[in-house]
Amino acid sequence: MKFFIYTIIYFFSISFIYTQDIKQVSYNNFFATSTNELSSASSGELVIKNFQGNISIIGNSENKISVLRKTFLTVFSKDKARLYFQNSLNIKDIEEKDGSKTIFIESVMPRTKRLNDNLEIHLPNNFSIVTHCQASELAILSMQGKMNISNHGGNIILEDLAGKFTLLNSDGKVVCTKIRGTMSISTLNGNIQLNHVKGNVNANTSIGHINAKNINGNVIAKTINGKIELHNITGKKIYGQTDSGDLVARDVISTKTIDLHTDNGNVLLENLNGDIEASTTTGEIILRKIKGKSKVWNTTGKIDAQDIFGPFNGKTSFGNISLFKLWNHQYGDHEIDLQTSFGNIDIFLPNNFPANFTVLVRDPGAKPGEVIISDFPLNIKVQSGISSGKGVQSNGLYKVNLETNRGVIKIKS
Repeated sequence: MKFFIYTIIYFFSISFIYTQDIKQVSYNNFFATSTNELSSASSGELVIKNFQGNISIIGNSENKISVLRKTFLTVFSKDKARLYFQNSLNIKDIEEKDGSKTIFIESVMPRTKRLNDNLEIHLPNNFSIVTHCQASELAILSMQGKMNISNHGGNIILEDLAGKFTLLNSDGKVVCTKIRGTMSISTLNGNIQLNHVKGNVNANTSIGHINAKNINGNVIAKTINGKIELHNITGKKIYGQTDSGDLVARDVISTKTIDLHTDNGNVLLENLNGDIEASTTTGEIILRKIKGKSKVWNTTGKIDAQDIFGPFNGKTSFGNISLFKLWNHQYGDHEIDLQTSFGNIDIFLPNNFPANFTVLVRDPGAKPGEVIISDFPLNIKVQSGISSGKGVQSNGLYKVNLETNRGVIKIKS
């Protein structure tokens, strides 16, 4: 085994130790490794440009800086392997006036089938990171600095980080775990997974799913083609939008509106605390254990709402509506407005619910007593086939408006 040791001194008088080893593993395959040990620094910035391969960046609390490179080469001689290896990557560091360090790593040769590159970089954990590369996989672990990540390649994995993060990826998933700070994530083709984040999140993908859970902060999640799942979220603003895909939210708390919308997919909301606006063009809307004001609408599909504590507004063009209302005196508003063009309405109310009923069925073929059925006393009239009903329960404090063009309305206690 041969080691080549160089000490390279730039015009700015910074040095590092460089070791290199190249082994032949088969007739035209070589495995090359190198280690760059740079002088220590307490803070600074890492800049990576044009690298193609796998990158791992790992933070430490010892102010140590090293770059380990492992590369597989397909060439026909050891000299060519050494030539490609030595001339394909530049590494340099610069001492700044404030005592911090800037490290530059840049690929200087176009990628060929001769190179399969891997970098493992160890840094002080408060370094900032900037990348403009095509990494097959980029992993950043245990860092606390600002990050501006641009990758036109594969997956991005972030774990145990604190700071402010901007991520742009063209093709690959983004996985973020144990993050403290503000995040802006955008990928063209890939899923986004977020888990245990303390801070505001803005996540966008064109083709891919978004899964966010255990978030303490505002969440904005948008995808054109993919499913959105939100679980155990606490924040002021919660927004989810997809053009094609289901939208699921469970155990979400918001002091403002929870906005969730899809054009083509089902909406499932469970155990939400906050004012809700949710919609789908084609799909079902299912709600369970909702505390706060709810406003939901769709074009085609049923609306099924169970254990609703606050006021409820539900509208659909083609579908049935079912509502099971709970009356909790801690909420000041309990008004109900349910409307469907073609479909039945079933509503379940507490016996002592103080309702002021307005019920209307616009069905010219309806017969008296067939389309409005109520456990509460109503004055029902039928004129020109249109059935209407009015009634007051207790003091009639809350308006209950129920309408369908063609269907049956049942009010049950």
